[in-house]
Amino acid sequence: MFGAFDLKYIKNNEGKQIYTISYLRQKGDYEDKELVKEGFNVEDFKEIGYQLPQLIEIFSLKKLNKSGYSLEEIKNLDPQTESFFYLKQFSARDLKDKVGFTLQEMQLYNYNLKDFAKGGISIQEIKETPIYINPPKLK
Repeated sequence: MFGAFDLKYIKNNEGKQIYTISYLRQKGDYEDKELVKEGFNVEDFKEIGYQLPQLIEIFSLKKLNKSGYSLEEIKNLDPQTESFFYLKQFSARDLKDKVGFTLQEMQLYNYNLKDFAKGGISIQEIKETPIYINPPKLK
């Protein structure tokens, strides 16, 4: 995917050497989240071909949104992909208020009353909102 000249770049950042993700991966077994802790951002991952389904596994809704992904794009991810497994990392409150999911939509992705409470949804909101008694499951 990358030519030899692309694999490594060094730039001066307060005297530190900065490497690309692809170079670091060649030199060691780095996990995506470790690379984020080291300062790599959404743009860095997009440069090596990551798309929204992979990015949602690594970054917060806020960071994805700041990087140009609309909340509508996040909401419209294909429910048949593994990406929806990673939606569980976000609170019910964030999915409801920031992305626009209904409580019923969240139930399709295995959110339950406990998840709602833990995620900041009040009992009053749950009472006032239609929810499934026995939610259907996505395949």
